[in-house]
Amino acid sequence: MGEQPDRRAPHEQLADRLRAKIVDGQFREDERIPSVRSLAASEGLAPGTVQQAINQLKREGLVITARGQGTKVVSGAMAMAVARTPPDPLLPVVERLDELEARVRTLEAWVDRG
Repeated sequence: MGEQPDRRAPHEQLADRLRAKIVDGQFREDERIPSVRSLAASEGLAPGTVQQAINQLKREGLVITARGQGTKVVSGAMAMAVARTPPDPLLPVVERLDELEARVRTLEAWVDRG
């Protein structure tokens, strides 16, 4: 019998894969991770989906993003990722807000073109 397909949202699956790379040391502390565009291309996902995964890791305190400097793994991120503290009860609400923000940006761009 084969494995069950992962039914979680693609950004949650990607966040898990990125978190695992932090734990494994593939993404080292104080070093940049690949760009959103690069990850989108290598993972076969939309940039917005990749951004949602990165936002999830930012909320967990594993990475930080600075405009023009990319996303960097924070010091101590490996220990935090390994510890996997229980998620904040507001995390689903914050994730939904991120999704809605992305939709609003898409609609605004559409209206601006019109």
